[in-house]
Amino acid sequence: MANAENPAPRPKPRLDYLDALRGLAALAVGYFHMAMAIREQGLPLSPGEAPVMDLFTLGLDLGKAAVVLFFTISGFIVPISLSRGGHAPVRRFLFSRFFRLYPLYWLALALCLLVAVMQGHDWPLRTILANLTMVQGFMGFPDINGVAWTLQIEMVFYVLCLGLFLGGRLDPVQSQFLAVMAFLAAGLALAVLRYALVIKLPVALPLALSVMFFGCLWRGYVIEDRPDARRASFQALLAFAVLLPPICLLAYNHDFGYNETWWRYLVTYYASLAFFTLCTTVLRMNLRPLAWLGAVSYSIYLLQSPIWGLSSMIGLAPFPIPYGAHLYIAVVMGITVGISALTYHWVEKPMIALGRRLADSMPRRRDAPAVAMADNTM
Repeated sequence: MANAENPAPRPKPRLDYLDALRGLAALAVGYFHMAMAIREQGLPLSPGEAPVMDLFTLGLDLGKAAVVLFFTISGFIVPISLSRGGHAPVRRFLFSRFFRLYPLYWLALALCLLVAVMQGHDWPLRTILANLTMVQGFMGFPDINGVAWTLQIEMVFYVLCLGLFLGGRLDPVQSQFLAVMAFLAAGLALAVLRYALVIKLPVALPLALSVMFFGCLWRGYVIEDRPDARRASFQALLAFAVLLPPICLLAYNHDFGYNETWWRYLVTYYASLAFFTLCTTVLRMNLRPLAWLGAVSYSIYLLQSPIWGLSSMIGLAPFPIPYGAHLYIAVVMGITVGISALTYHWVEKPMIALGRRLADSMPRRRDAPAVAMADNTM
């Protein structure tokens, strides 16, 4: 494996269009959260702004569409770090995921706690300690950083990928397709129970895992040009087209307090999957500015909430000019992107490099057999 100073050549267009999608998704999540808050708080809007915000919050749920996009990209990229060959792939995977995710997550958590204290809100110590693990939701604790719930689903996906890899079943197309179908079936079963019992069962978890494993299939078709992956990918898309309507209708027919409607979830999943498939095939955005945004997208994603909280505390508010609320969102997101560039260079990159050095420094031992494939992990 090439070291950090002399990385092996990688096909830049491929990385660029994937990073472009990540960058757009991070910005979309930020826009959605701020637009929702502006509407809920009744902040002043110029004529024409309310319909735009309603379109991307009450019509298409732009935030969830972006999250579905993130999940599909994870399926497209993350498992390859296990299947790429080289020594100790499991160890490398664990080290890379830990040092990729946790250091910046803890920094963002600290900023969220700082904002909470400044606003006069104290989180219980047990909640803080649970949030340090990144799997607080599975322990019954709330997320201090509101976007952290998606990372918990990522953790489940990593565990599943590890299990499949150790069993020699991560790479076969049949395994990936069966995973898509199994989690869609689980989502449908939970949706039926949720509708019948009027209990908020976690339908989002199996749906997220289904689109992640679809990302695995899609990579086999788009990058590796495997006929079996192509066939399975379109069969999976057909399954989504057929099963998402009853799942959304049953699961989101009753609003549990999150302004849920079945048609918004359905449109959101359809739109996100369509956008992903098009932008990884016929509409690839190999644009360097968007690719750069993708590189810093993890920082943008985690830091947008505390930065927005701080900006509100210092009095930054929608400007009293035409489309002033959107200008306000653009300013806050611009600040977030600028700070994210700093945390990417001063936190993310050094921690990722440290994880690689630690993995390389440990004595070599034989792990599960690896399959040599292209590496696209960040």
